Amino acid sequence: MARARHVQPIRRLLLRATVLWLLLGLRPIAQAQEVPYRLETGAPLHLQHYAPQDYGQFPQNWAIVQDRRGVIYVGNVRGLLEFDSAHWRFHQVANKTVVRSLDVDSTGRLYVGAQGDFGYFWADSLGVLRYRSLVPEVANEADRNFWDVWATRVTPEGVYFQTHARLFRWDGDTIRVWRPRTYFHTAFAVRGRFYVRQDSVGLQTVVGDSLRLVPGGERFAHLRIYAMMPYDGDRILIATREAGLWLYDGRTFRHLPSEVEPLLRTYPLYHGTAMPGGFFALATLGGGVFIIDQEGWIVQVIDEAVGLPNSWVNYVYVDRQGSLWMALNSRGLARADAVPFLTVWDKRLGLDGFVNWVSRNQEELFVATSTGLFRLAERRQGRKIFVRDAHVVDPAFQLLRRKDELWIATARGIFVATGANNSAQFIQIPGRSVFSLAELADDLLAVGAKNGLYWLQKVNDRWTARVVSGLSGEVLRTVRSNHTLWLSLRGGQVVRMQFPNDWLQKPEVTVYGKADGLPGSEVQITTLDDTPLFFSREGIYRFVPEARPAFQRDTTLLAPGHEGHDELLALVV
Repeated sequence: MARARHVQPIRRLLLRATVLWLLLGLRPIAQAQEVPYRLETGAPLHLQHYAPQDYGQFPQNWAIVQDRRGVIYVGNVRGLLEFDSAHWRFHQVANKTVVRSLDVDSTGRLYVGAQGDFGYFWADSLGVLRYRSLVPEVANEADRNFWDVWATRVTPEGVYFQTHARLFRWDGDTIRVWRPRTYFHTAFAVRGRFYVRQDSVGLQTVVGDSLRLVPGGERFAHLRIYAMMPYDGDRILIATREAGLWLYDGRTFRHLPSEVEPLLRTYPLYHGTAMPGGFFALATLGGGVFIIDQEGWIVQVIDEAVGLPNSWVNYVYVDRQGSLWMALNSRGLARADAVPFLTVWDKRLGLDGFVNWVSRNQEELFVATSTGLFRLAERRQGRKIFVRDAHVVDPAFQLLRRKDELWIATARGIFVATGANNSAQFIQIPGRSVFSLAELADDLLAVGAKNGLYWLQKVNDRWTARVVSGLSGEVLRTVRSNHTLWLSLRGGQVVRMQFPNDWLQKPEVTVYGKADGLPGSEVQITTLDDTPLFFSREGIYRFVPEARPAFQRDTTLLAPGHEGHDELLALVV
């Protein structure tokens, strides 16, 4: 097998932002023989591309590592790239060839595997990196005849340099050499122990000065291993190209059925790394990076659909800050703040505008934004993206589910979408713009609009709106709590309307403002176990009728040390 390649081809109150962040808590159902993007996976929180013109060298990169100072090193076709987060520097090995592999020891010394060469970089008295080749330390001249050093692995017994033709170990004084019966394919170090796969032989380790098959290692004589990663306890996760994932406990191997396995048959696996939190990143040739959990479920896909410049990924590496670095085959480098259980939808995946509301039932997710209504649908190569609803193209402010209906408060009035036939009914409200909806009974809704509060009542299968007298101004939020209706008005006031007997009887109305403990800025409202919670950018408030003032700051939901220091954007129950 030739490894060298060249450039080729809720109810909720969400965010004051143009993106939607969702915690991914649902498990998909695996579908056999399908590309299973079943989980709702968006884009990484942040994806940074370092193009060849940024670092000034060849587009193809092969390895990444970080030293104890935080400096990133990259194996490039023309040599070694050094990046301190502000400046790029370039270094070359003795024979000025491609750097294929890298590793760093506890002292910060950087070891390098190149083409026909291996050694290490050290810093001189001025801090400038200098290179020392270790090839002259190889005693037998015939053993110096090798090509690419595909793996460089630091272990307690020394540094291993793996080529197809030879395996070398440098202990600081001398070099030990092993010759294969066939050829050495890949090599790994997990928890300080070295492993090498020899083609047609299997998975081996070094015991003393001898290469020995691990128990059951012959299983991998013809299964190509491209990643070995710490799993849990003493177990190791092994990722193969032909047979998916395996768990190794030091004695036995067990196949781990996974959602990602069919994908690895479509997009060949090339590298992998463990991530914080029990996740794993698998680099592929053509499919980008699949991030999976310990059960093999896909929790994130980083590919061209979410902004990765090139989906052929040669290497993945997690730095000390938790960012995932990707060495690309033809477009430079990429770095993602890849928190696997948190992803983003924005224009790249079809969602447009300022997000006002999110609603989902068991099957579908809808988002109301400043540009209309969007539904999460499976449209692009099996990946779910947002699709704009053809009926609702005005700003949408709130979504309300009533049985099989979805009610949408918009700048033009109310749309009622029925799931059975995907039809949409339009209800016009005087003053047009509707900001909020609250269901009071099967045939009665409270409607917060631009010019006040309305009752929307169904009589003889027809919805009729009438204004509630005594209120004026924009009603931004309408929330029911038992027999009380709470309103948030433009300008920072909150209204309590009490209906002890019947919703259509005259209520007892109380208006609250800054004198009652409110901040004066616009207030949002949600409920917790039917108890209203009020929040603004200044913080969270509870209504305590017997207290003075009646609205009291509540810091119990904020992390210690953050009370009053952060601008509150959302409160989701």
